[in-house]
Formats: sequence, structure tokens, C-alpha cells
Amino acid sequence: MTDDEKPRTLTAAEAAVYAGYETERRFRLAVGRGAMPQPMDPDTRPQLWSVAHIDAHLNPTAESVQDAEVKALDQALGLAS
Repeated sequence: MTDDEKPRTLTAAEAAVYAGYETERRFRLAVGRGAMPQPMDPDTRPQLWSVAHIDAHLNPTAESVQDAEVKALDQALGLAS
């Protein structure tokens, strides 16, 4: 999957698979512990997680969350390759 095809948001079930958790419940427990990011808007249904935030939690030394979001937006707008 190329970066252009990669979704920018994921449901809890999709985020669990993406982040390598066995179940959605385990992913949500990791969110509660702070090991994974909070959903973008906890009051919406379905709750959605930012792929950039998950990536930043999985590899915190790679780049900051803000840098990941800016990069993702630049790519979505065709400003970066």
C-alpha cells in the first residue's frame, strides 16, 4: 500500500490490527494506559484514530506527532512526495 492509498483515520478495530494488537479490547486498554493515542474526537461514533498519531506512538523517535500530521497533510495535498 502506498502512502496515497493509506487511510488517514482508522476505527478502533482497524487501529488494533494496524498497531499489532490481538483484539480491539486490548487496543482500547492500551489507549486507556496511554500506550496508544486517544481517538481524534472521543464524542463521535464511530471513534476514529489518526494514523499519524498511532505511527508516532509506535515509533516515537522517528518524528513528532505534529511533524507526522504535517507530512501526511502535505502528501495528501500533493506538496510532498
